[in-house]
Amino acid sequence: MKILIADDNNDKVNKLLEALHSMNIARDDVTVTFTIFDTKKALREDLFDLLILDVLIPVRAGDTPTEAGTIDLLTELSSRNSLKKPRQIIGFTAFDSALQAAGPSFAGKTWTVVKFSHESDSWKPQIEACVRYLQESASQVSARSYKTDLCLITALADPEYEALMRLPWNWGVSEPLDDNTFVRRGRFTSGGNTYSVTAAHATRMGMVAAALLTSKLIEHEVPRFVVMGGICAGIKGKANLGDVIVADPAWDWQSGKHFVGEEGPGFAIAPDPIGLSSFVRARFDQMRAKTELFRDVRSRWPSPPDTELKLRIGPMASGSSVLADPAVVTPIVGQHRNLTAVEMEAYGVVAAASSASHPRPTAFISKAVCDFADNQKNDAHQAYAAYCSAQTIRFFFEEAMSEIVSLAGT
Repeated sequence: MKILIADDNNDKVNKLLEALHSMNIARDDVTVTFTIFDTKKALREDLFDLLILDVLIPVRAGDTPTEAGTIDLLTELSSRNSLKKPRQIIGFTAFDSALQAAGPSFAGKTWTVVKFSHESDSWKPQIEACVRYLQESASQVSARSYKTDLCLITALADPEYEALMRLPWNWGVSEPLDDNTFVRRGRFTSGGNTYSVTAAHATRMGMVAAALLTSKLIEHEVPRFVVMGGICAGIKGKANLGDVIVADPAWDWQSGKHFVGEEGPGFAIAPDPIGLSSFVRARFDQMRAKTELFRDVRSRWPSPPDTELKLRIGPMASGSSVLADPAVVTPIVGQHRNLTAVEMEAYGVVAAASSASHPRPTAFISKAVCDFADNQKNDAHQAYAAYCSAQTIRFFFEEAMSEIVSLAGT
């Protein structure tokens, strides 16, 4: 069990550590932070079973402790996916005024606030009850383990899914996963070991369909990795036709607020970007330097574009509509100066995976550029892009899976 204590009072922290030690919680399993800033950093890096959160804690070192930072943190945890969500949160305070001020924010999300006392141990039973419950539930959850090594997802049957089916991965026949989803199962080797793969395509394009399919596959297949391949629109000057874009980060470019101000209508973006796992990015960094590999992939296509085929790692924005107008793309580029691609599903896939229950998969997007979302948009390069995406996924997992299989979900 991993516990995070966020409290700037050393006496309270020490008493909590003593109580946890009496429940056989090792000190190495407890992380202590003293500000909201450091607490958020810890929540980005690790998944904790329990967060014990001081109601009055400074946002940064040197700030005056207030309830505001705590309430903002609770709001971010409940409404966004920028932080890894603890399984349980307990507020902790010695002050009645702080309990009254922040109590509704905890209670509204079914969390509780425990009143600390320097004079008695009346607060301990509540902490102990929560820890015992989490320990017992963890022993039941641990029985659920990974069943499949890799799930592949595409939005389109043709050409995206068909490109995956041409990989030499011993694909079986199409079989029903449920009443309306069919999958094909295969096998591939990496480092002398054999790994299982399940592939499916959505019933339609868009984030909703992609997220639903991702959630369904995670529930049925319990995969270590979830990867979406296929096609996307590139940003001119950032990518060429066929270039494979690994999304880092992915976000919904339509998330925000439309308003009317003094200067007329406007849009205030409120993205929730989801980044690429560091161990995945490190291996793609190595892979994109292998120019000979991508030169060979390009040469095997009958009539490739004139440009060199490259692997790129960059920001990818998702939206619910097909784009064929540079006037619409321009404000999206303004959301991230390094924007490399736009498409319709990526954020739905990584958001579904990031919210999955234990054991959580590692998800990423590897799509290739088929057009530039302008008035020159057509289907001429879709098959080539789908092929480049599928080949990149193949080489990544055949080379890296044996090294990263134990890192899934981290």
